[in-house]
Amino acid sequence: MFKLRSQRQSLKSILSPIVLALVIGVLAGLGAVLFKSLLLLCIDLLWSGDGAFCHRFALAPWYLKLAVPCLAGLVVGVILTWMAPELRGPGVPEVMEAMALYEGRIRGRVALLKSAVTAVMISAGGSLGREGPIVQIGSSIGSAITSFLGFST
Repeated sequence: MFKLRSQRQSLKSILSPIVLALVIGVLAGLGAVLFKSLLLLCIDLLWSGDGAFCHRFALAPWYLKLAVPCLAGLVVGVILTWMAPELRGPGVPEVMEAMALYEGRIRGRVALLKSAVTAVMISAGGSLGREGPIVQIGSSIGSAITSFLGFST
């Protein structure tokens, strides 16, 4: 009887982290899909026409090519300065810093604001990539879930 109980406890201690990792992975993947959808929505809002960003940008008048990136940079600058300074940077180094210095804790609003800020900047023509922000979005989702469940890193 004791051996069976010990085996169940051992199986539970192995399966629990695996299930948690699967849930976090699925939610992070969903976050990446939603981020891409947000990016496409921002492109639709900022640039008229049909087709890919490059096609829309090429057809835009010169004053929009100048004004849209400038205004987007101004809005993003305000957000980065006063609302969430941890959004600065590409994403991966910030996640590593959070792991090393802050016990893996990333504020919950990072996922939402990082998505919005990066989507606006990329769709406005900023020289950014999607990969770093997706890493930070997934990490903040994982951090929020593990903090909610009371796990430590």
